[in-house]
Amino acid sequence: MDYDVLKKNGIKVEEGIRRFGGKQELYEKYLLKFPQEEVFSLLQTAMKEQCYKDAFFQAHTLKGVSGNLSLTPLYECLCDFVECLREEKNLSEAQRLFPQVEQAYKSCVEVICLATM
Repeated sequence: MDYDVLKKNGIKVEEGIRRFGGKQELYEKYLLKFPQEEVFSLLQTAMKEQCYKDAFFQAHTLKGVSGNLSLTPLYECLCDFVECLREEKNLSEAQRLFPQVEQAYKSCVEVICLATM
């Protein structure tokens, strides 16, 4: 795995490895699983169908996973987005932010795939 590619794209590899108890192999295992997880597609569906309770659950899950993997660009986008969805506080702002979340997610997946080539 090319950690330089990850780092150049805002992924804090050392921090992620620390979160996995210093176990580099374990970090890589979960990093490689990230693009196959269904949580993002479930979030997209929930947003499209305006099921905001479901969207909150999926976004909160994605925020936790991205935080643990230190996918910082995605995590940072999700922080405000999740708060807008929490108790359906600001749904119009959540709708406005969602394209940024989608782009950050797609970028992270692309970077992970590049780092494995």
